[in-house]
Parts: sequence; C-alpha cells; structure tokens
Amino acid sequence: MILDGQPKGSSSPAEGGALIATLMDIKIKFTELDAEDRQVLTLRYHEQMTLAQIGAVLECHATTADRRCDHALRELNNLLGGRSPYQ
Repeated sequence: MILDGQPKGSSSPAEGGALIATLMDIKIKFTELDAEDRQVLTLRYHEQMTLAQIGAVLECHATTADRRCDHALRELNNLLGGRSPYQ
C-alpha cells in the first residue's frame, strides 16, 4: 500500500544510512573478537547451524555451544559499547 508517495513500511534514506553505519560497526567489531567467538558466531548466524551441529563441530555438547554463542554475543555487545543493534 502506498501512502503519501512512500510504500508502507519503507524506511527513509536517513534510516537506511543509519542501518548501514550500524552494520559496518558490527563488522568492524566482529573482527576484534577472539577466534573462538568469531567461529561460533559464524557457525550460528552465517552458516545457520543448530546448536547441536555447532557442538559437533566444536566437539562439545549443544548446551556448551549455546553458552559459547551467548558469551560471544555478549562480547560483541560490549565491543559495540553496550549498544544493541536491535534497540
């Protein structure tokens, strides 16, 4: 549906620029994580593996893989200055 010449739910150019800046910040800070944290986040979110699959790759239980993912996300959040990209 189009209202006032803009498709409903579309973002403005400024909002798009802010999103790109946030994504760039995340990418830069991601490279600052240690290798284990980068690996677990890559497996979980880029490769879209389940926790059980990650556990198999890391040779640990799925619960441990879950804790490692949680830890890596907290570390990334800390590197981003506590800013969550989902706020």
